[in-house]
Amino acid sequence: KTSTAQSKFGGTSIFFDGNGDYLVSPSNSAFQFGTGDFTIEAWVYIPTGISGSYAAICDIRSNPQGNGAVLFKLNSSRQLGYYGATETNTTATVPLSTWTHVAISRSSGTTRLFISGDLSATVADGDNKSINGCYIGRVYDNAHPAFSGYIDELRITKGVARYTESFTPPAAAFPNYGQPVEVQPVEVI
Repeated sequence: KTSTAQSKFGGTSIFFDGNGDYLVSPSNSAFQFGTGDFTIEAWVYIPTGISGSYAAICDIRSNPQGNGAVLFKLNSSRQLGYYGATETNTTATVPLSTWTHVAISRSSGTTRLFISGDLSATVADGDNKSINGCYIGRVYDNAHPAFSGYIDELRITKGVARYTESFTPPAAAFPNYGQPVEVQPVEVI
């Protein structure tokens, strides 16, 4: 649900209580990245630890295998994780009770994970991303505990690797480009 209790920008964010709430976008070619570049980023606020082995921020899968898909997650140690053709986790952690920018960005077959703009992990990734449905706040099959916390400014960008080295996280809300496909307040560009 939309919440005014916490937000990074604009006075509201999406609150996930960890009890099965989530957002889902219908199938859309915007999620089929192919072998090209892409970026998925968000601001997250985790008030308590992660239940279970991991919780999805964004899951673009339709089966448990990673081939052809993207799972952007936090594990039980609050390490940022990416599961595509292989699984990669950062050693750095996302702090509790702090708005933190997290991102994954693939450029020319290399996927990079960022926490607060710091490059935290890198993995070779030439996988053909062909899945086209997207879950926000839980995994596609609900097999793991749902995300518990707040997400603001989730942006999924097809065809652009926005980050290839450490950077300063955005200081303002993302602009609204062209005609995005939206699931409020999730913006797909």
